[in-house]
Amino acid sequence: MLQYTVKRLPQLLLTLILASMFTFAMLRLVPGDIADVLAVQGAVSEADKAQIRQEQGLDAPLAIQYVQWVSRLVRGDFGHSYWTHLPVEALFAHAAPKTLELAVLAMAIGLVVGLPLGTLAGAFRGSLFDHAATFLAMSMIAVPTFALGLLALLVFSVRLQWLPATGSVVLASLVLGTDIAGTLVRTLRSDVRAELLADYVRTAHAKGLSPLTVLRRHVLPNSLGPTVTVMGLAAGHLLGGAVLIETIFNWPGLGSLMIDAIRNRDYPVVEAVVMVMTAAFVVVNFAVDLLYGMTDPRVRTP
Repeated sequence: MLQYTVKRLPQLLLTLILASMFTFAMLRLVPGDIADVLAVQGAVSEADKAQIRQEQGLDAPLAIQYVQWVSRLVRGDFGHSYWTHLPVEALFAHAAPKTLELAVLAMAIGLVVGLPLGTLAGAFRGSLFDHAATFLAMSMIAVPTFALGLLALLVFSVRLQWLPATGSVVLASLVLGTDIAGTLVRTLRSDVRAELLADYVRTAHAKGLSPLTVLRRHVLPNSLGPTVTVMGLAAGHLLGGAVLIETIFNWPGLGSLMIDAIRNRDYPVVEAVVMVMTAAFVVVNFAVDLLYGMTDPRVRTP
């Protein structure tokens, strides 16, 4: 385990370095900066734009700007927002718990719906329930998250008026959790079907174990390895999906914070949010690789 961790660390660091370079470059390719945004809004004059760029270090060569930003980043200093002049850490302290709440609820919904549907669909392969669950899973995956979010707003907020149109974590988490549930159903269904055809299942039946006992004690635990991997990828998907969903439902999390920062060309905030999300995705997937070897005895971490 320790050898595997040491071997993976350079890959993780390289991923973070490439992400920082890509984020920095993409932001600078977008036309305009904070001085231009303030000038368009009439907050500063054209003569003040040069002074603002000098104060924020935006007049320095891009290579120097990048090195200065990375040097602060490795010290844990995210800098100050160009727009609010508050420390980026303070903005994170307000937005991150909201995104975490949304992600946890969405993951819970995905597990509660996806695990039983996928298990039963695999156990009763070829049945009407199997076909219905497969169709439902494909529908969950096929509909884009933003389209499902708008549809949910139209149905539950506008037509039925069951939930508020903005600030509803219930509706937002249901939309995000739907895609996770669909992916889990497809993955777990295939894995359960494959395990049911294994020799050890026939042996367990020959020993007199009931089908439910075989499914619960043997088949399901052996099917959880790929499911753990899917959940790790789903965690990364949640971070990306949160950007759209938080905007649609006006949920004040990291996604909304980043969208507002992009509009205002607030480089420190955007860079910080992207790097934190990237680091979280990398760490989660690394943890999933380790858990895969623990949940499935047939797999050993190299």
